[in-house]
Amino acid sequence: MRQYRSQGFTLLEVLVALAILGTSMYAGFSLLQKTISNADHLETKVLAHWVLQNALSEVNLAGQEIEEVNQTDKLVNMYGKEFLLNVATELLDETRSDDVVVTKLIIHIQVSIADRSDTILEDLSLERTL
Repeated sequence: MRQYRSQGFTLLEVLVALAILGTSMYAGFSLLQKTISNADHLETKVLAHWVLQNALSEVNLAGQEIEEVNQTDKLVNMYGKEFLLNVATELLDETRSDDVVVTKLIIHIQVSIADRSDTILEDLSLERTL
């Protein structure tokens, strides 16, 4: 009678295959975690930019009603994320001639995450003549 050797993998081959599989799964999950983290950061940056654009629109709509020296901090909620909006105005120059007063202001707009106000996500400075 013939003796047949059992067909299959040795323990060493199975362990090597499991090590390769485990390493590749770890690398895949690590890449997935970084992708999700980057997507969340990008979403936060886009929302902060929208908050800045909304604040800029409010400044443009205010027109002549902008106060010469003012600073406001406001919490803004956009799509479930809280942002701290800081709008500051400072007088740059004021000239008078006859009945006309020309005022130049610098307007600073900063957006940061409400919990981390020291990390500025968006920053804009512009000069406005009234």
